[in-house]
Amino acid sequence: MADHILEHVWLGDANDCPNFRGQRLNVMRPYQSCPVPACRSMSCLLGELPPDFEDHFVPRSNLDAIAETIDGCADAPLLVHCLGGVERAPLSTVWWMKEKKGYSLDEAYAWVKERRPIVEDRRYWVR
Repeated sequence: MADHILEHVWLGDANDCPNFRGQRLNVMRPYQSCPVPACRSMSCLLGELPPDFEDHFVPRSNLDAIAETIDGCADAPLLVHCLGGVERAPLSTVWWMKEKKGYSLDEAYAWVKERRPIVEDRRYWVR
């Protein structure tokens, strides 16, 4: 089930899409789309995955663009999601909170994790 994070933003996974009443933003990897046919999400590319998958790389410019998208959707509830709602979508939501709402990364991750305990801190992906 999607979790309300702050203001118009909800955080969830791909399974939350069909029943969410509002806008949807799929934070995806390259060449990935939401596997739920009824999703119809907007999509934002988070970053590149190297072939060995040992480390993720997320350009700040991609996170900045996602933060702008989240901020621009304030007229209706917005579900920010990825496949599992554990890494990519939370990182994107935390970045939005940092860039647009004045939270530090520590404060934002603590706030999000309190509301969605399965969240994994992935700030080390940011380059």
